[in-house]
Amino acid sequence: AARSLLSATGELSLEGRERVSEANLVSQATINQGEEQFLTNFTKELLNRVFFGSDKIFSNTFYSLENSLAGKHLLIFVTDPQLSAYLQSDVSGKIPRPNSIEGDLLAVFEANTGGNKANHFIDKSLSLEITKVPEGLNHRLQINLTNRSANDVWPGGTLKDRVRILVPYGSKLLSLKYGETDLTPRVTTVVDYGRTVYEFLIELRPKEAKSLNLNYQTIAFKKLYIIKQPGTNEDLFQITLPGKEKRVEKFKNDLEVEL
Repeated sequence: AARSLLSATGELSLEGRERVSEANLVSQATINQGEEQFLTNFTKELLNRVFFGSDKIFSNTFYSLENSLAGKHLLIFVTDPQLSAYLQSDVSGKIPRPNSIEGDLLAVFEANTGGNKANHFIDKSLSLEITKVPEGLNHRLQINLTNRSANDVWPGGTLKDRVRILVPYGSKLLSLKYGETDLTPRVTTVVDYGRTVYEFLIELRPKEAKSLNLNYQTIAFKKLYIIKQPGTNEDLFQITLPGKEKRVEKFKNDLEVEL
């Protein structure tokens, strides 16, 4: 969202920093790990540019906010429960409740626990293949990760990732591999938001590339809702469904597929 706003306002001049642009935002924010002061100065200057700049900047800002909402880089939260109920999940970040055999979801949530900004140096792509089996549906999810960090120097370094994958309640875990390592025995299975959740930890060193492969079974249902984690990039997502051609698209927002 901040990068998008910078595209609307143009570069900003902050005391003690280079001119801040879309290209160098992360590097400028993490100099000497002084993020808190940077964010204070950045927000102040950004708002000054939006409200006291030209009419073009003001209109570009609204366009930027619209795009940020559409890509889940910006979410809306309200305290009124009745008003909140009307907000769609793609603008509020809410996890939809289960809907029996009509449809269910897949959601992957990651959190960098390493105390660095290695997640900003990660390239990711995903693929999902669903096939029909006598027990229902077999799902094969693959997540390809590449760490572009040159070394373990801040703000890059080793990615220490806590992963939570939400799947339909009662799903049967068949296997989980990370690279050549079998993580199946290390998976913690819990229930959250009315779904089965697989939780585990992974690491990815600088200049390293690995794939995460999850295989699980569910009952048959008609629709699959694939939830995008707010604030993540528009990663490529390849989807292969029973009896249908393979499709590849950018993961811009939540996806809905007919099974």
